[in-house]
Amino acid sequence: MKSLPNVLVVDNEENSLLLLQEILMGSEANIIIAMSGSEALKKIRGIDVALAILDVRMPEMNGFELALNINEERLEKVPIIFVTANYLNYSDVSKGYDSGAVDYIIKPIKNDILLNKVKIFIDLFNQKQ
Repeated sequence: MKSLPNVLVVDNEENSLLLLQEILMGSEANIIIAMSGSEALKKIRGIDVALAILDVRMPEMNGFELALNINEERLEKVPIIFVTANYLNYSDVSKGYDSGAVDYIIKPIKNDILLNKVKIFIDLFNQKQ
């Protein structure tokens, strides 16, 4: 039996994390949730990740730093979708793309848009396997 691709979701706000998890129940993926960058890195150590959905603004390790850490030692880069409630200036957007972002989602999240984006990355991951 083929295992489901892993999708990492990281947000330090529990309500946002639960909402993202609920939205992603409609995808064919194993959802790995974490409330901090350090927790996320521990949970994905040694496993393939098809996609990471990261909150930009988190204490201790922000989303940009976490993205760089996720992709630091991987042969295949993990695509990153950043989630933010704040307006980002050009410098922030550029920083995000430099750290591995493939897209941004602005809160409030439109469920169908996020789910469709996730499905695309899962399909791409499955095609590579």
